[in-house]
Amino acid sequence: MNTLKSIKTVISAIVTLMVMVAPHYAAAKIIDRIVAKVDDEIITLYDLEAMKSRLPAYPGTYEIFKNLETDEEKDRYILEMLIGDLLIEKENAKYGLTPNEDDVRRAIRDTVRNSKMSYDEFVRSISRQGITEMEYKRMMIKQIAKMRFYTRFINSKVMVTDTEILTFFRENEDFFRRNREVRLLHILFLKDDDPDKARELANEF
Repeated sequence: MNTLKSIKTVISAIVTLMVMVAPHYAAAKIIDRIVAKVDDEIITLYDLEAMKSRLPAYPGTYEIFKNLETDEEKDRYILEMLIGDLLIEKENAKYGLTPNEDDVRRAIRDTVRNSKMSYDEFVRSISRQGITEMEYKRMMIKQIAKMRFYTRFINSKVMVTDTEILTFFRENEDFFRRNREVRLLHILFLKDDDPDKARELANEF
């Protein structure tokens, strides 16, 4: 069984077990109630709620979350994410892929540079989303960890041939087809043209 399949199996088993043996944990009154345990690591109700509050910072993930119908489905989705993060951390540690402080600093520096903001402006920007500087660093550690995990265990094993790409394109031509468009940047009219006529022609575009 490959690494990715093993992790998916473990996540599913843990989440199913927690749903079976405990009442709906979202209704719990104790803020530090344990909702899952992965080896010696625990996930609490506080962790679950904190992750929910940070979801808007992950547009793609947040969109999936919003489209889930019930609170139980939403909680299960978050719990699976948290368990997956823990399992990825353990696999990375086993193979020496855990991000260090220099990795995080470089990643944040590149992100700030791409945002065209100063560091202070960037910090203020994430704070408006309810994310502290320390929380953002933790988020970045998880992103780097996932990227390394996927590169090591998934991307390196996925091979797509030119034939497969061409076949996919032919089978989904409607998806890729777009109407031809022309964008006019400048329209020049001769100086001797009637101004009113020129304005009338310009308004047609």
